[in-house]
Amino acid sequence: MRDFGLTRRHWQTLNVVAQQLHSVDAVADQLSPFFDAEAARSLVSELIATDWIRQRDDETLEFSDHGHERFPNVQAAVTTARTRIGEGVTKQDYDTTIATLVTMSTNLGWVDNTGGT
Repeated sequence: MRDFGLTRRHWQTLNVVAQQLHSVDAVADQLSPFFDAEAARSLVSELIATDWIRQRDDETLEFSDHGHERFPNVQAAVTTARTRIGEGVTKQDYDTTIATLVTMSTNLGWVDNTGGT
């Protein structure tokens, strides 16, 4: 994602915008399991400033022309990276790793607000 000037959080935000038209507050609400509303609003502002998204007259967010053009390229890069990362890892090993990370995070005070692991 770095090649596109994006962070993981930008990617999460773009995925929410890609789903349907949302207001800034609705985007913040969708991202609330991952980070607070202030961080989400800041990410939206950054994505507007870098011409990935724009705010319509009705205050909903949508991709800019630049965002429409480049988003599929980012999706492809993420898919490639996920495939590469998972090569040689069995489902059992993956599930064990995730369960271990959840346990370690819980031990440090993390609370799962997503309804799952």
